[in-house]
This record gives sequence, C-alpha cells and structure tokens, in this order.
Amino acid sequence: MSRRMLAVMRKRGLHRRSFGVSALTGDSHSSLHTPAENGRNFRHQPLLTRRMPLGIDQSAVFRSRFLDEFNDGVRLAVVRGPEGSGKSTVIDAWIARLEPRTRVVRIPEPVFGCSAAEYLNTVLRGLRGTGSPQDASFSVDEAASAIDGDLVMVLDQLGNCVDAPAVGARLLELLRRCSELSVIVETRAAIFDAVELAAVDGHVEIGPEQLCFTVEEIIAVHRTVGIELGSEAAERLHRLINGEVAPTVLAARLAKQLGYPVVDLRGGPVPEYLARLSATAEAVLDRNDVSPWRKVVLEWAPLRTINPDTVPPALEQLGLLQRRSRDSLVEYPAALRMGLLQIARRELDDDVAETLDALAASALAEDNATEATLYACDAENWTVVGEIFEKHFARIIDEDLAGAVRVLQAFPDEHRESFPVVQAARSSLIGLGEMPLVVADLPTTDADLAAIATSEEAMSIATRATIRALGLRRLGYYGEAVELAERIHRILDDVFEMNKPHLDAQRSMLRLTLATTFQLAGRYSSAATQLLYAFRSGSSAVRRKSAGVLALNWALQGDMPRTVQWLRAGADQAHPPGRWGTSMRLPGDCAQALCHLERFDLDAARQVLDNLGEPEFREERWALMAYVRALWSLLCGEPTEGLDWLDTMIQQHRHYYVPESLGHRLITAVRVDLHLAAGDANAAVAVLDNVQARSGPALLVARARTELLTGRPDAALAAASGATHSEETCARVRIDAMLIEAAAHVSGGDDDAATQCWRTACRIAERCGCYLPFALLGSAHRDRLSELTGVSAPALAALQPPVFPAGSLAVVRLTPRESELLQFISQGLTLTAIAKNQFVSPNTVKTQLRSLYRKLGVNTREQALAQAARLHLLDHADMQVS
Repeated sequence: MSRRMLAVMRKRGLHRRSFGVSALTGDSHSSLHTPAENGRNFRHQPLLTRRMPLGIDQSAVFRSRFLDEFNDGVRLAVVRGPEGSGKSTVIDAWIARLEPRTRVVRIPEPVFGCSAAEYLNTVLRGLRGTGSPQDASFSVDEAASAIDGDLVMVLDQLGNCVDAPAVGARLLELLRRCSELSVIVETRAAIFDAVELAAVDGHVEIGPEQLCFTVEEIIAVHRTVGIELGSEAAERLHRLINGEVAPTVLAARLAKQLGYPVVDLRGGPVPEYLARLSATAEAVLDRNDVSPWRKVVLEWAPLRTINPDTVPPALEQLGLLQRRSRDSLVEYPAALRMGLLQIARRELDDDVAETLDALAASALAEDNATEATLYACDAENWTVVGEIFEKHFARIIDEDLAGAVRVLQAFPDEHRESFPVVQAARSSLIGLGEMPLVVADLPTTDADLAAIATSEEAMSIATRATIRALGLRRLGYYGEAVELAERIHRILDDVFEMNKPHLDAQRSMLRLTLATTFQLAGRYSSAATQLLYAFRSGSSAVRRKSAGVLALNWALQGDMPRTVQWLRAGADQAHPPGRWGTSMRLPGDCAQALCHLERFDLDAARQVLDNLGEPEFREERWALMAYVRALWSLLCGEPTEGLDWLDTMIQQHRHYYVPESLGHRLITAVRVDLHLAAGDANAAVAVLDNVQARSGPALLVARARTELLTGRPDAALAAASGATHSEETCARVRIDAMLIEAAAHVSGGDDDAATQCWRTACRIAERCGCYLPFALLGSAHRDRLSELTGVSAPALAALQPPVFPAGSLAVVRLTPRESELLQFISQGLTLTAIAKNQFVSPNTVKTQLRSLYRKLGVNTREQALAQAARLHLLDHADMQVS
C-alpha cells in the first residue's frame, strides 16, 4: 500500500505539511441547564444523539476558563469540535449563567443530511414557541417578528445540515436585523469563514484546540475519580492526546482501574489504554453512518493533515475529522488516529510503517523536517528520527517544542549513543529527570583543543562533552563541570573562527547549555559570554531562552539597566504555550520580580511570583527562584513564612542542594537574613557556621551583617572588607558590603572611612539602579550616614516596617571549651567521665558547668540542653568538637 497509497494521496492533494492534533469521538449531550423562568424554551430530543458515559463529575468537564467567553457583548458564539470534545458542557454552563429574564430557545440537532430549508423552518417554529409545522416557512422578516426582548438561540449540531453555510448566512442576516438576539452554534464542521465572523459585532469562536484540557485540567479530571496524577505524568498524557476531552476521561477511568497512569515514562500509551483507544475507534467505524467510509478512513489514518478541499464534507460533519483554526487543514483527533493506525496495521494488506516512512521521506523532500520527524516517530524508525534531528533540531524545536519533547522522550536508550545531538537536546529539555554522564574526556592544552576544532568530529566531540558537563553539574560536581565547560568553550570559539554558518544553530544550543552550567556555578561573566553568542546566532527558541537567562544573570548581580534591556529583548521573542513556555519564561520572570523588588514594588513582585508558583522538581533554576521568593518575604516583613517556604523547597530538591552551587550560596545568605529579621541571631550564626561560610562574597556579607546586628562592628568590618575587595563580587553584593562597612566605621568612630564607603555605595547604586541593599541597613545608620555625608539614602529604601529589629540583637556565643562541654553533656557523660576525658578534676568540670549554665540562664543539665537546642548551639558544638 505504502508507495501506491502515497501516490494516490498526492494525486488527490491529500498530503499536506504541518501537524498538531486535537479532540476525540463521542459527543455528550447532557441535560439542558437553563433558568427555570424560561418556560417557553423550545427543545426537542435530538434525533441523532450519541451519549458518552463519562463516569466522572461533570463539573470537571465544564472548563471554567470558558465561562466568561459568552457575555453581554457577544452576539454570535461558535463552539466547534469533533465528537467527544465537550462542546455541549460548555454551552450548558453558559446557559446556566444567563439572567432569569433571558429567553432561551434551543433548536434540536437535525437529522444528518437535513436540508437547509427544513432546518430553517424548525428554527422559525422554535422562535414562535410552537412545535406545529403549519405556517412555518422561514424568512428573516418572519423570524424577526417572533423575537420580542432579549433572546438566546442555541443551535445544536448545525453542521448536520447539507448546506450549513447557507443556514449560517441567514442567521447572520437575522443577527443584523435583531439587536436583542444572540446565537450560540454548536457544530463539528466549519460553517462561518473568518470574513463572516469578523463582520459580526461581538463574536467568539472556540475551536477544537481550545476545547482540549490543559495539563492542570487533566490533573483535575483524574482527581474526580480519586487519582492524584503527578504533573509529569499529566504532561506526558497531554502530549500524547493533546488534552482531548473524551480520551482524557477514558484515561482517568482506566488509571483508576489499573492503579497507575495510562502513559508510560517514554510518553507512549500503556497496552491497556491503546487497546481501549482501538476499541473506541472500532466502535466509530462500525456506526451505520460511518461504516461506508471505513476503507477510506483507514487508508488516510497515517496522514497527519489533509487538504480540506479533497475531503468529503460528511467526514467532518460526522466528527471524524477536525479543522484546525490556525491553517484550516483537517486532521484526525490524536487519540482517534492512534486507534485507527492500530486497526489499519491489522486490516490493510500493506505495511503501514512503510507508508509512514514514505510520508517522512516526502515531508523531508519538501523541506518540512518537523513533520518528517513526527512521521518517522510514528513508524518507530529511530535511525531516521535521529538523522533528521541531528541536522534540523533547531527548526524542529522552534516549530513545535511540545512535539520535539515527545519525540525525544520516546527515543529509545539503545539508539541514543549514535546521536549526540538527540542526547544533548533530550538532556537539556527534560530537565533534572535526566542525568547523562557519557565518557567525554577533553585535553587541557590550547593546542590540543585547537586540533579538535579543526577535525571533522569537532561538533560531535563538543556535543558529547557538553552532555557530560551537564551531567556533572546535575550530580553536584560544579567545579568539574565548569572546568570541562571552559574547554568546550575554547573548541566552539575555534570552530566559530572557521566561518561555518551551517553549524550556528548547533553551536548556539551548546552555548546555551554551557551558560546554564556557568550561571548555576556562580560564574556570571562566563555565562554572559556564552549567552551573547547563543542569542546572536541561535534559533528563535534559543534566542528567547538566552534573553531571559541573560536578564536573570544581570538581575542577580544588581545591574538593573541591563536586566531591563534583556527583558525587552526577551519580550520580542514569542514563547510556546503550556509548561515548556512556562519553563522558558522562568528566568525572565525571576528577573522581572527582582526588578520590582529593587523598586520596592512588593505587590507587583508578588503577582509575578504567584504566576510562577512553586518550581517543578525538574527545574534546574529552582534555587534561584527560591532565592527571589525569599527576598520578597524578607522585604514584606514575613521572615518566618519565608523560612518555612525555603525549608520546603530545600527538602524537595535536597539531592541538588550542594555547597558548590550558586543557589546554595544565595539561599544560605538569605536564610541568615531571614533569621536576623525574625530576631533569632543564634539561628543565623548556626547557619553560617554549619556551612563554614568564610569565603564567597554573598556569604561574607551575610556574616558581616550578623556581626553588625549583634554588636560586633570590628568583626563586621573584617568580613565586609573581604567581600568588597573580592574579584568575584557583583554590584549588589558590593553595595551591601560597603554599606555594612560604612555602618561599622560609624560605630567605631571613623567618620572619614564611613563617608567614603557610603558615597561609593550610593554612586554604584545610582549607576546600577540597585537600591535593595539600602533597605537592609538599619534606619539609624542610614540617617547618621546621610547626615554625615550630605548624601541621602534612596527614598525607596524606607520600608515600613523595617527589615531588621532596631538595636543590637541578643546572641549567646560559646567558647570552644564551652561548646565541647555542651557536647559532652548532650552525650550523657558523667562529671567523672568528662573530667577523665579532659584530664582535669571533677571540681574543675563543676566550675565550668556553672559558668555554662549562667551563660544559658539555666540551672540543670536538662534545661541546658533544651536552651542550647532553642539557640541552635548543639549543632555549633558538633562542629567545634569535630
């Protein structure tokens, strides 16, 4: 069949490029929900009703996002989709919300093949409120005379008419004549063209794509049957069937029976679900009105899209095909196509896989690599899939990111070794769920790296090394990952110098991956270099992701003009819908939230953070998002809430929370600030001591602030100076450190040094637009320094209430000897045992214990241990002893 069938398809004009799929079979006609006062509603039982027993809470199918689509300003609402797409439930929900005084006329579904004249006469009888056929010859004048007051007319399955567009033309004329009339049309086939709809003052069209469930709605549907479906499983199901309503309901009910999701980890249907889809498709083919088309339907099953001009209208009217809103091509709903392909493989003499291979080759010959990849994936020809993806991955990801993810997820492990680009793209897109650690050792000398760049295998070697660097960073080996990334960077630079533009897309993807490695390790400058290269030469997907990551890169450093610049650049790049769009927007959204925080617009920042929600498990930048969220809690005066939120995030991502990462350093620093804001200085000290935070600018500033707020300005000055003079220090941290230095100098009586630090900090802040550190300095110090220098603090920094409590925070500090003694009594050792261990007398131990008790304000061992735990001193004692 394959080559012959492909030739027939071409002859008929059936084979067209593009993809995307939507809903399934079996439309449900639930009972009418109308206001009780609509006593004159004219409604017949549909003559052709195919109920789909959902077996779930119907409210889950209503999709509340549609409720406001039909409002007072809408004159014509068209709900179009194949059977089983939940059209009736949307319309019923609209009607249920109408004002009681609104008259509703619902015209029953016509018999399939009904003439336009017969149907229009039925409409006229409905408007008159009588079922009598006499004197019911339709005209616009007659219909208009029957309308008195606000009226909503609902036309069920208008597409069943032989000449539905002619009926639509009369309805549009009636709408122009009667301002009190609104019309809701339910149809499987397209009736109005774009020009006709645009001429209606106030219209809305909901097509098959919009009727599909979102990922969140898929989770809600499963919840109605008692299944808590994880977001990753819901995303796999959504990619498989595009959120089509009836197949989703079937998936939820089957998952309830099986006890596990109906889509496996590779994104394919489990055998039980595939069997149900095949049975559903078989039932559709066995229907009396469909059975004459059985052979044609099965022969067309391999096709992803079909030219609508060559399709018998009956197939769309019967709900077998759906017309896409974006290009008017028709296609099988995704789940129905899966079932039909299974039947075709059994019944047709020729090999369906060979047909799919031929379609893939034809699509590739027409320069449609995206659709070629999908056809090859349907045929499970992974060699072809890999070869196409290696050459055209940038275009494929740009044109259909969700489809690319589905292909990458389905790609078998045993075939990936031969296709490094597939490995790299899969690892990058799947997120933390993938930890590839391929063998890819690179030499260390520039000469050897340059030799690799001149070889034919340069990009293959660089790709494999990038995959290894990605795996190393996900395993927490940031130092090794950065070293390898620097060597890869040198190879890519040399390849760039050779002027090979056909490699730009692949290089850009690798550079974006390297940039993530550098950024997550805190190497801001190296990350920016890679991101600039990626943005200039990358595909649309790479450019939009690079812009967002660059914005976050500058926002974390406190350079707000550059942050705004890259946020604007990112706004010019369209983002895909759904979860992948959310993931791509996350860096930019975090940068936007930081911009709002720098202006102390806490409400705007809260809105951005609420839209982000909690970071997903697979999101590598979870710690950076958590840091921004904690900063918001700090500035809002909610330190306890911020600490609780951070603790939850850390527990969920414990395996990826390693000291080498930038996220660990930032979260540690903001945890210290949150404890200080809560007045718990001992907790802040314990956090710093447990991570041995004596290096790294952000942690040095956290230590300096702790010392300053606990009345030790000299220690604060020493720590802050270390951060100020470090080459790794970014603008925000430098401003923060210099403000602490200024406050410490004031406390020590060195007004000249304080003046210099304050003025320098104000100049940097003015240049960078970074004012947040000023809010972290106490108002007494701010006022004194402003008075001393004549340079006022930014007005924005006067947060109410202040971030930290006024005055010096109380803190209990133990000497090393006291920490050791506390550790001994926590182990339950007796006085004699402690004395013997320390080579002193029991009386000496008693004296030391009394001193420890006085410092803790207690009288007994038990009280001492309880107080030490509250003050976080036991952990500190553990570290001192070790």
